[in-house]
Amino acid sequence: MTDAARSIARAMFRKAREIGELERVASDLSRLAGIASEPSVCRFLGHPRIPLADKERILAPSVSNGLVSNLLSALLTARATGLLTAVNEAFTLLVRRETGFVEAVARVAQPLSPEQDAEIRAAVKAATGLTPVLKVQVDPKLLGGVRLTIDGRVADNSLRSGLERLKERLQAI
Repeated sequence: MTDAARSIARAMFRKAREIGELERVASDLSRLAGIASEPSVCRFLGHPRIPLADKERILAPSVSNGLVSNLLSALLTARATGLLTAVNEAFTLLVRRETGFVEAVARVAQPLSPEQDAEIRAAVKAATGLTPVLKVQVDPKLLGGVRLTIDGRVADNSLRSGLERLKERLQAI
């Protein structure tokens, strides 16, 4: 996620909260990002010979909020519609945080047992004070342990990472 997308999302979040439109803006952004991520729509939006007015006319029905409509116009004018997905992701994270949730990604070598899942959720809640929305990704290359990402911060307690650190220490001797 780029700094530009985070900055746009923060500005949109502040304004949407101010006018009491967080849910509508979140819904519009999600819908628009989904549409704009389709390969054929990406080609259409990126085509330099298609007038901006035509692009706006096609996408406008998916937007019910003036704030999102203004964002769409600005991104189309700047030929930066590729930012829509990242802006949507950043906005979603801000809304979740506002409502007491935090997104966490746990990369593990094998599927988690219910007890392990509960233990990771409890650790995330203890560390952040927020209820985790946990995504589990199985990556056998980790060999064991867990690599946890919360808000861009990584805690790597995987066996693979431990072995790499040990290798570095041994090579330094």
